[in-house]
Amino acid sequence: MEDILLQIKNSITQFTFKDIIDILIVAYFLYRLLLLVKKTRAMQGLKGLGILLIASRICDMLKLTTVSWMLNNIISAGAIVLIILFQPELRHALEQIGRRTAFESNLFSDTEASDVSAEIHRALLSLSKQRIGALIVIEQTTQLGELIDTGTRMDSRVTASLIETVFYPGTMLHDGAMIIRGLNVVAAGCFLPLSTNDTISRTLGTRHRAALGVSEQSDSVTFIVSEETGNISVARDGKLRIHLDTIAIRLILEELFMKKNGGSKPWTRILRRQKHE
Repeated sequence: MEDILLQIKNSITQFTFKDIIDILIVAYFLYRLLLLVKKTRAMQGLKGLGILLIASRICDMLKLTTVSWMLNNIISAGAIVLIILFQPELRHALEQIGRRTAFESNLFSDTEASDVSAEIHRALLSLSKQRIGALIVIEQTTQLGELIDTGTRMDSRVTASLIETVFYPGTMLHDGAMIIRGLNVVAAGCFLPLSTNDTISRTLGTRHRAALGVSEQSDSVTFIVSEETGNISVARDGKLRIHLDTIAIRLILEELFMKKNGGSKPWTRILRRQKHE
């Protein structure tokens, strides 16, 4: 115990301003890492690894050589195991680091953006009224090239009539997802990854799970129209909001296409209004 106290005393006396900067930098990166992986499966793994790390340091201080050796080897292997097991969550976290504001690189006017927003809004309401199922993915900064390749390329300007035609029952592409990039429909009939989230309500169908799946792996925003009820939902950042009304849909589309700045984001206000499922 005296040796431990002596080590602590020596550490305090040798503490410099550089050490403070060093600690602050490490603390900041750890804080950002926790924000990126919170509410994911990777968070549980990090907690376990953190507990082992603390136990290892205590064993080092108490000179428990064998236990310390064992824990250090587990920690070394544990880091690799975490990367393998939680690769999707970690990839999603790294993608968020490099993201920029949605559509900041797209060159189109506010008038064009308003027109596209209105066309999508009109199509969603029409599909909902007719109870025609639909899955519309709006790409943002994360490129969805792999998903686009699973469907049929279109590269057509977004219009309500085009969207309704694609999803009309009986057409070849109506069961897949439509992907919109900027002002154009780039592909339709695309296959999306299904969410592995076990907390999703069993009353939700494949379209909702697919929408959540792509939102967990990218920053895309996906609208879903239920063919059973006609309800319109939206998936974003791994969260699902159901039973959207026409005002909520318009606000989300305006946030995506009209580049609104200042004040509370429309999406933030909608999250407060809509029930989280």
